[in-house]
Amino acid sequence: MRSDELDRLATRLGTDRGGVVTAADLRAAGADPGTVRTALARRWQAPVRGVYVPHRRELTAVELAHVAVAHAGAGAVLTGLVAARALGMRWVPDLPGTMVLVEPERRRASSQGHVLVRRCGALPTLPTAPWKGLLLAPAAQVVVDAGRQVAAHRRAGLGDRRREQAWLDDACLREVRGLVLGAVADRLCSLDEVRAVVEAGAMRDSALLRRACRDAERGAASPPEAELIDGLLGVGVPFWANLELHDDDGLVAVLDVYLNGTGVGGELDSRQEHGSEQQLDATLQRHRRVQAHGAELLHVTPTRYRTDPAGFHSSLTDGALDRLGRGLGDPPGLRLVPRDPLLCGPRPVSPPYRLPTPMINGTSRGRNAA
Repeated sequence: MRSDELDRLATRLGTDRGGVVTAADLRAAGADPGTVRTALARRWQAPVRGVYVPHRRELTAVELAHVAVAHAGAGAVLTGLVAARALGMRWVPDLPGTMVLVEPERRRASSQGHVLVRRCGALPTLPTAPWKGLLLAPAAQVVVDAGRQVAAHRRAGLGDRRREQAWLDDACLREVRGLVLGAVADRLCSLDEVRAVVEAGAMRDSALLRRACRDAERGAASPPEAELIDGLLGVGVPFWANLELHDDDGLVAVLDVYLNGTGVGGELDSRQEHGSEQQLDATLQRHRRVQAHGAELLHVTPTRYRTDPAGFHSSLTDGALDRLGRGLGDPPGLRLVPRDPLLCGPRPVSPPYRLPTPMINGTSRGRNAA
């Protein structure tokens, strides 16, 4: 068999498989083993044993996915980071590797190279979706598996450098938060669905996923918002996350955080959400509308906040203290509509400010909540 004949055979066999062929496919089609060995040495690649791609270029996501399923065997379902990108999720880490789910009885399929194989007892009942000739796991399963894949990859890269454990925890948490919060905010899956998958799975790395779920419950819609909420909980003042402000004409703005009873809010301005001229103009218009009603709105970038969180907390509480000292509180022309519960961390012995008694008893909250 000539090399060009083998290439044509591989193209035909891989037509519906992203161009991927297996050693078993070639044997069944009568390919000459010597010609196959020559192709692997000169033109083809074998990402995992017995699975071939007839070129030497970097593999695409579709090719990687087909390699993983060909390795795991018929019935394998794509999940993890590649599946997250296929579903259009935001904040998917750019890490190598493909993950597939197989039934627990599939003992011969095991992880190899960048192909991760997970056994899933619920696989027969999972509602899958078609993608490029493959099956995708449901979004909640994909989110959880992608989070575990991130943690496994980061942990493997750390090796024995335990002194960098804090860096690992922060990096993993930020990436896992992005997966969970993005999917929930975009309504690709519900928070309850994600939690159900976490509870049904392994304990390892579940703490990161549970923490990200708690962030979503608190109202965070992005990793920087979750970090801001964490920070404000340490200040010990009551605040809302993603609070809607309405006037008689409708919605004025949705603030990332708002210090209850003070008229002071905070916004995280990321490059992704505010980078274009149109987005920046929308941000400025929203700021003007909020200020026109007598509220104060402070802005910070995620990078600056991570550099000096205490400085931004002080700016917020100083603004609240100033307004309360002048007898000001929630702007009278705005109606506060909470999306999520009122948050407050442990109250310090000497809080930055104290709300008037009616505010503490909830009179203001009752008037403003929709």
